[in-house]
Amino acid sequence: MNLIILFLLSYLNWSLFPQIDDSVYYAKIKNVRNYFDQDRITVTEIWSTKDMSCILTNQRKTIYRNDQGLIYSLNLQSKNYSIDSIQTRPATVPTKKELDLKYVGQDIYNPEYEWREPLFINQDTVGKYPCDHFLCKGDADFDQISLDYYVTKTDDLTLAGMINSFLLSSGGSPNKREPLKETTNKNRNLLILRIIERVENSIAPPITTTITVETYSKILPNGGLFEIPANFKKIN
Repeated sequence: MNLIILFLLSYLNWSLFPQIDDSVYYAKIKNVRNYFDQDRITVTEIWSTKDMSCILTNQRKTIYRNDQGLIYSLNLQSKNYSIDSIQTRPATVPTKKELDLKYVGQDIYNPEYEWREPLFINQDTVGKYPCDHFLCKGDADFDQISLDYYVTKTDDLTLAGMINSFLLSSGGSPNKREPLKETTNKNRNLLILRIIERVENSIAPPITTTITVETYSKILPNGGLFEIPANFKKIN
């Protein structure tokens, strides 16, 4: 849920970019988190226009209707939905917790990294998209981190804003992607195609998170994309 709220807040910022038409922006993003040599895979699809957006992850779909000031949360499996107000829905902020060493390397510990200068590695491709590959490393009290990121240039600031906002807010501490955030804030023509984030510490296995934009495009509007299906039941 925190991921959804963070993306909503970012969306309110990137939606200020000018749009030249009412096309729907679409992206499919794959997130693979490896811990103890086990992968946890999440695939997210995003659709967005000037006033509406939709996020689909597994069997959960969230529709943001800025034109109505409402958020619709749908469970596609049970075919029910709830409604929240964009203005009144609280944005939860994680509380600071005392450090317990047995949880080092897990989400309960959110380190502040001291980052080195990013290094250009080479020109590469992610899927069918050419891009530039950079590497940045950082250190914290218990952790070391390496952040590989792959970026490409685009003239479509709205598309870049949508995808970048989602990737930068997808799980974990925001500080783990601070160099990339600074880079894309300075150059809004950069679109992030892949992040490989590897965190290591002395008493726990490394955690590797790989987030890849599998595809993105502008598509024609779909009349039912941002609507509640007629057979769904309201639960609040």
